Amino acid sequence: MLKPYNLNCYITTSTLLIFFLLFLLFGFNFPENMKVEKSIIKNDTIISIFPFSMYNENGNATVTAIKNYKSGKLINSKFIIELKKFKSYNLIKEISMSDLIILNKNNPKGLKYLKNAQIENIKFAFVRCNTLYFNINLINTIDKSNVDVKLNLFFQTNKKGVLYHGIIE
Repeated sequence: MLKPYNLNCYITTSTLLIFFLLFLLFGFNFPENMKVEKSIIKNDTIISIFPFSMYNENGNATVTAIKNYKSGKLINSKFIIELKKFKSYNLIKEISMSDLIILNKNNPKGLKYLKNAQIENIKFAFVRCNTLYFNINLINTIDKSNVDVKLNLFFQTNKKGVLYHGIIE
């Protein structure tokens, strides 16, 4: 034979559950400085193509920008530079803030700026003597100041893929 259901236990449990829910809804307040903020990270990819001629060959330098934004602010960026459509020359080089930090390792003023900076844009300038020349625009994420930097990249010889210059003045 089945035992009758204990109604007193059911009322006690449900009463406790109701009081607990009411406590959660009305009895617990977040302090003003502890607001919950929803922040979304957005990714953005931009491809820029710069056609030019080099040693009687036509091709282009392609700069692919990969940027991450959080709450509308640039938090991270990297760029991939490729030489395309040249039969004799091929190159793929990724450039990020760590490359600029290495180039500025003996420049205290440059390192101080780079601490809070991100690469905003890279544009191809010209080619000359085994070197591709680029103009870089940096943005300081704290004070929103911009700095333009010239960066050089070897595309042939035994220094192929090596960055130089890129010093913040």
